[in-house]
Amino acid sequence: MTLRSLSRYAWDPQGAIEWGRGIVIRMYFVDHAPPHFHAEYSGQEARIDINSLAVLSGKLPPRSMGLVAEWATIHQQELRALWDRASSLEPINPLDPLP
Repeated sequence: MTLRSLSRYAWDPQGAIEWGRGIVIRMYFVDHAPPHFHAEYSGQEARIDINSLAVLSGKLPPRSMGLVAEWATIHQQELRALWDRASSLEPINPLDPLP
């Protein structure tokens, strides 16, 4: 059985690579370009470009978006590496939440 057949999510069946403060960060296997992740909070979702950290689509409340931007800035290099691994159908690891 391949990873793709198990799930389209890149870390676990829920797809979460980080969660905290009510925010869930997800990355998916073989997702479309540009490299990005999904941030979810209270029923809202935003897609965030890994390289520029710009919002590609969707939105989050300002406070939540600020926390996501802070977290992504800290983990930007790791996010790029995780995108490459997920795009190659390799397992990825969770990342630490904000302190």
